[in-house]
Amino acid sequence: MKTCVLLISICLAGTLVPMPLARSAPSSTQVTIIDYAFEPAEQTITAGASITWQNNGQELHNVFDLGGAWESPALNPGETYTLTLTVPGTYAYVCSIHSGMLGTIIVAAPPQRKLYIATIQR
Repeated sequence: MKTCVLLISICLAGTLVPMPLARSAPSSTQVTIIDYAFEPAEQTITAGASITWQNNGQELHNVFDLGGAWESPALNPGETYTLTLTVPGTYAYVCSIHSGMLGTIIVAAPPQRKLYIATIQR
């Protein structure tokens, strides 16, 4: 009887070993620069995700954070600029070459994961 209880206890204990949580890779999203506009003009991403701007227009453009945190180089038609944002908040940006081109990135905090721990009391 004691051997059976011991084996059951060992089996149950093995099921309570914490398993590593699967982490999903941060996503990425794209903003297209067409003529004199950012499409879409507002984009929401999760902290740690990347955002890529692609100049699909005929003019030279750049991406300049109004808070001064980042600035892309000038992008020729067909070129891209990718940025990874890790701090939640709202970032307004413009093309400093063409005033009037305004965009917004909303960086949301990643969802909180709950960890449940089970214990057996005897």
